[in-house]
Amino acid sequence: MKKILPLLFGMLILLVGCSNKEKNYNVYTGKDLKIGVIGTIPAIREENIIFQKITFEDLKNNTEYLSKELDAIMIMKEFLSEAADDQYVLSYKTLKVPIFFMQSTKAHVPFVNEGVQYDEVIDIQPSSYATGFLYLGTERI
Repeated sequence: MKKILPLLFGMLILLVGCSNKEKNYNVYTGKDLKIGVIGTIPAIREENIIFQKITFEDLKNNTEYLSKELDAIMIMKEFLSEAADDQYVLSYKTLKVPIFFMQSTKAHVPFVNEGVQYDEVIDIQPSSYATGFLYLGTERI
């Protein structure tokens, strides 16, 4: 009995510690942000983040404008395969704001390398919610 009591107490602590309580996440309180989104605009609590719908056509033809007007760009999961098309590689490298590929299991690899299709790249583990990319103009030799 003396050995079982500490074991039961330890299990109780583990169960309480693993309960499914709502987490108290911090709310963004920094400067106002304007984020371009290709796909479904996410629901958020913050009032100082403005989402603007953009298209792949905007991304391809207006990188200078997007770089001046937006703080970042997000491409949502449902458009990742299209985002990996070779015609957008130069756009990703020309943007002066970060671009986030939401729920990509492939990191940034299929988006910034020509000749690589999204489905051809192996999944990266552990996966992350967002993969960010900002080209700084440095090439490996």
